[in-house]
Amino acid sequence: MMDSFDEAVAKLIEGHEGRRRLMYKCTAGFNTVGVGHNMDANPISDRAIDVILEDDIAAVERDLDRSFPWWRNEAPARQAALIDLGFNLGITRLSLFRNTLMAWAKRDYEDAANGLMDSA
Repeated sequence: MMDSFDEAVAKLIEGHEGRRRLMYKCTAGFNTVGVGHNMDANPISDRAIDVILEDDIAAVERDLDRSFPWWRNEAPARQAALIDLGFNLGITRLSLFRNTLMAWAKRDYEDAANGLMDSA
Protein backbone atom coordinates (compact mmCIF):
# COMPACT_ATOMS: atom_id res chain seq x y z
CA MET A 1 0.00 0.00 0.00
CA MET A 2 1.37 3.37 -0.98
CA ASP A 3 1.51 6.34 1.35
CA SER A 4 0.38 9.78 0.18
CA PHE A 5 3.88 10.78 -1.01
CA ASP A 6 4.24 7.60 -3.08
CA GLU A 7 0.75 8.10 -4.50
CA ALA A 8 1.69 11.65 -5.54
CA VAL A 9 4.88 10.41 -7.19
CA ALA A 10 2.96 7.65 -8.98
CA LYS A 11 0.42 10.20 -10.24
CA LEU A 12 3.25 12.47 -11.46
CA ILE A 13 4.97 9.61 -13.32
CA GLU A 14 1.69 8.36 -14.81
CA GLY A 15 0.95 11.90 -15.99
CA HIS A 16 4.20 11.88 -17.94
CA GLU A 17 4.23 8.26 -19.08
CA GLY A 18 0.57 7.45 -19.50
CA ARG A 19 -0.95 4.03 -18.77
CA ARG A 20 -1.06 1.25 -21.32
CA ARG A 21 -2.42 -2.24 -20.88
CA LEU A 22 -0.71 -3.63 -23.98
CA MET A 23 3.01 -3.79 -24.55
CA TYR A 24 4.40 -1.08 -26.80
CA LYS A 25 7.75 0.28 -27.91
CA CYS A 26 8.67 3.45 -26.02
CA THR A 27 10.37 6.35 -27.77
CA ALA A 28 13.74 4.76 -26.94
CA GLY A 29 12.65 1.49 -28.61
CA PHE A 30 12.21 -0.64 -25.47
CA ASN A 31 9.33 -3.03 -24.86
CA THR A 32 7.24 -1.19 -22.31
CA VAL A 33 4.00 -1.89 -20.45
CA GLY A 34 1.82 -0.30 -17.80
CA VAL A 35 3.16 3.07 -16.66
CA GLY A 36 6.48 3.23 -18.50
CA HIS A 37 7.73 -0.15 -17.21
CA ASN A 38 10.73 -1.12 -19.35
CA MET A 39 10.35 -4.87 -19.83
CA ASP A 40 13.75 -5.20 -21.50
CA ALA A 41 15.69 -3.75 -18.56
CA ASN A 42 13.31 -4.82 -15.76
CA PRO A 43 11.26 -7.96 -16.32
CA ILE A 44 8.14 -8.02 -14.18
CA SER A 45 8.45 -9.13 -10.57
CA ASP A 46 7.13 -12.34 -9.06
CA ARG A 47 4.56 -10.21 -7.22
CA ALA A 48 3.36 -8.76 -10.54
CA ILE A 49 3.23 -12.24 -12.05
CA ASP A 50 1.12 -13.43 -9.10
CA VAL A 51 -1.33 -10.52 -9.51
CA ILE A 52 -1.67 -11.17 -13.25
CA LEU A 53 -2.22 -14.89 -12.64
CA GLU A 54 -4.85 -14.12 -9.98
CA ASP A 55 -6.65 -11.81 -12.45
CA ASP A 56 -6.44 -14.45 -15.21
CA ILE A 57 -7.88 -17.18 -12.96
CA ALA A 58 -10.73 -14.88 -11.91
CA ALA A 59 -11.48 -14.18 -15.59
CA VAL A 60 -11.62 -17.91 -16.37
CA GLU A 61 -13.93 -18.46 -13.39
CA ARG A 62 -16.28 -15.74 -14.72
CA ASP A 63 -16.25 -17.40 -18.16
CA LEU A 64 -17.03 -20.79 -16.61
CA ASP A 65 -19.86 -19.25 -14.56
CA ARG A 66 -21.41 -17.84 -17.75
CA SER A 67 -20.92 -20.91 -19.91
CA PHE A 68 -21.10 -23.86 -17.51
CA PRO A 69 -22.79 -22.82 -14.27
CA TRP A 70 -22.76 -26.44 -13.07
CA TRP A 71 -18.99 -26.31 -12.63
CA ARG A 72 -19.32 -24.69 -9.19
CA ASN A 73 -21.02 -27.88 -7.90
CA GLU A 74 -17.98 -29.99 -8.70
CA ALA A 75 -15.39 -31.14 -6.16
CA PRO A 76 -12.43 -28.75 -5.77
CA ALA A 77 -10.09 -30.98 -7.80
CA ARG A 78 -12.55 -31.07 -10.71
CA GLN A 79 -13.12 -27.32 -10.46
CA ALA A 80 -9.35 -26.84 -10.61
CA ALA A 81 -9.17 -29.07 -13.69
CA LEU A 82 -11.86 -27.01 -15.44
CA ILE A 83 -10.09 -23.76 -14.54
CA ASP A 84 -6.84 -25.20 -15.91
CA LEU A 85 -8.56 -26.24 -19.14
CA GLY A 86 -10.23 -22.85 -19.48
CA PHE A 87 -6.96 -21.09 -18.80
CA ASN A 88 -4.99 -23.09 -21.36
CA LEU A 89 -7.62 -23.43 -24.07
CA GLY A 90 -9.71 -20.33 -23.53
CA ILE A 91 -13.45 -20.62 -23.03
CA THR A 92 -14.16 -20.60 -26.79
CA ARG A 93 -11.97 -23.63 -27.50
CA LEU A 94 -13.06 -25.38 -24.30
CA SER A 95 -16.67 -25.00 -25.43
CA LEU A 96 -15.85 -27.09 -28.50
CA PHE A 97 -15.50 -30.15 -26.24
CA ARG A 98 -19.29 -30.54 -26.29
CA ASN A 99 -19.49 -34.29 -25.64
CA THR A 100 -16.84 -34.15 -22.95
CA LEU A 101 -18.56 -31.26 -21.18
CA MET A 102 -21.98 -32.91 -21.43
CA ALA A 103 -20.53 -36.05 -19.86
CA TRP A 104 -18.84 -33.98 -17.17
CA ALA A 105 -22.06 -32.10 -16.39
CA LYS A 106 -23.83 -35.48 -16.02
CA ARG A 107 -21.00 -36.60 -13.71
CA ASP A 108 -19.96 -39.32 -16.11
CA TYR A 109 -16.33 -38.64 -15.32
CA GLU A 110 -14.98 -41.70 -17.10
CA ASP A 111 -16.56 -40.62 -20.40
CA ALA A 112 -15.41 -37.03 -19.81
CA ALA A 113 -11.85 -38.21 -19.12
CA ASN A 114 -11.88 -40.35 -22.25
CA GLY A 115 -13.05 -37.35 -24.26
CA LEU A 116 -10.12 -35.32 -22.99
CA MET A 117 -7.64 -38.14 -23.59
CA ASP A 118 -8.90 -38.58 -27.17
CA SER A 119 -8.34 -34.90 -27.98
CA ALA A 120 -5.22 -33.52 -29.55
